[in-house]
Amino acid sequence: MSTQAESSTGIRLVALAGNPNCGKTSVFNALTGSRQRVGNYPGITVERIEGTMDLPDGSRVRVLDLPGSYSFLAASDDERIARDALLGLAGMERPDAVIAVVDASNLERNLYFATQLFESGLPICIALNMCDVAERHGVPVDAEELERVLEVPVVPVHGRDGANIDRLKEALLRARSPGRRWTMPREGEELLGNVREAVEAAGIVPNGAAEGEALRLLTHAEDDDPFLERGGEALQGAVREARKSLEEQGIDREALEAECRYAVCNDFARQVRKMHTEPGPSN
Repeated sequence: MSTQAESSTGIRLVALAGNPNCGKTSVFNALTGSRQRVGNYPGITVERIEGTMDLPDGSRVRVLDLPGSYSFLAASDDERIARDALLGLAGMERPDAVIAVVDASNLERNLYFATQLFESGLPICIALNMCDVAERHGVPVDAEELERVLEVPVVPVHGRDGANIDRLKEALLRARSPGRRWTMPREGEELLGNVREAVEAAGIVPNGAAEGEALRLLTHAEDDDPFLERGGEALQGAVREARKSLEEQGIDREALEAECRYAVCNDFARQVRKMHTEPGPSN
């Protein structure tokens, strides 16, 4: 494999992330062609698939096809590997940018994971795949409107025939990190802020990723979570106090993120689906 050259925007390694069955592998193949190699992640049998692609600025960069994931809150080996890779944990090289592959025909669920990726602190662009399937199902998606709503580059692609892949490469050079795009009730926001400050002080995740990690620790982490242990007593105390406050207010901490995030993803989907109008009666 040729030695990679850093792009004009500092990109050396790009991660491809998305839900299972979103067409991610087809997009990866279209981006990398035959320049691929397959191995395994250290200590586990999950395949590690990497290739290279040429960007419009003349650079050749590496592309990592991450295991399919439904959530950053890892519930399987695949999801844990994807999360660790995106955060540069467990000895993995952290990517410089992410292409989030979104299935246009299953928009809400795919946006759920995409919006979690926004909180990784990494520059993001979106490959809107399976637009033809969405069209056949009567729920076509306006890619330009989705770009406006999400505030990251969005390119409709067709992974199987490579349509718009060059446009996707150009969009990658404009990728940006939009951060969190949804809110919680005021009390939850204040508590999350306290945990985020403790995460930042503990330095347990890369710069820019404290928001997402604070949310995970507040809403889903077990008491023996390694990041809580690594963060020390100050972080553990902040999480305990925040959880206690949520409980006293009758707020289900585990449902808090899902309810709020799905609410905004549903709203995004309503805004970007093209409305079909029935033709009027002929005269």
